[in-house]
Amino acid sequence: MSEEEISFIKSKMPTESENFIFSHNDLLANNILVSEKDLKTIFIDFEYCQFNIISYDIANYLSES
Repeated sequence: MSEEEISFIKSKMPTESENFIFSHNDLLANNILVSEKDLKTIFIDFEYCQFNIISYDIANYLSES
């Protein structure tokens, strides 16, 4: 997604848009991988990605775990 597209989308959002970020929206334990070699965190399954409130991914992870 280009900066121009992001700016356009943000211009169409409510004035509280600074509270919105591009979110994963499906951060379940099965969608988070940790590499044993270097402990790198990898997120998979981006099917539901879209703009959402800043705390959604954390709240969703906690409610699903």
